[in-house]
Amino acid sequence: MLARIGVALVSTLALSVVLVSAQDAEKDLKKIEGTWRMVSGSDKGKPIPAEALEKVEMLAKFKGNTYELHIFGKKVESGTIKVDTKKKPMYFDSTVVEGKDDEKGKTQLGIFEMKGDKLRILLGLAGAKERPKSFEDAKEESFSLIEMKKVSK
Repeated sequence: MLARIGVALVSTLALSVVLVSAQDAEKDLKKIEGTWRMVSGSDKGKPIPAEALEKVEMLAKFKGNTYELHIFGKKVESGTIKVDTKKKPMYFDSTVVEGKDDEKGKTQLGIFEMKGDKLRILLGLAGAKERPKSFEDAKEESFSLIEMKKVSK
């Protein structure tokens, strides 16, 4: 009988941890929800020229655990995201659902930071197993940096 009570207690505690974790994840995702405009960045270690960013209107839209990328108002990619704000640096993982055929279904492991209306995300290549350790890794060819400013909720 004590064994059954112990199992019930452990099961109840495990369920509580899962529910709290799900609530924390939802709260974390709410922080980045909205529309963000790319203002600077680098691709595979090479800075993206400011003139190119001025000409290309690139927006990222986050809602819940989903994202969409738009260029000149046209959706070019969408997928799901997962964040973990308890990690240092904070984790940001995206999985492509729609977009380039060679990236569909693949996950990009990354990190992020948010300060006010600014969001920085450093992502590895789709399907790569290596996560950046810090924003200094943006100089390497295996990562891409996206720096954004919030334009609406």
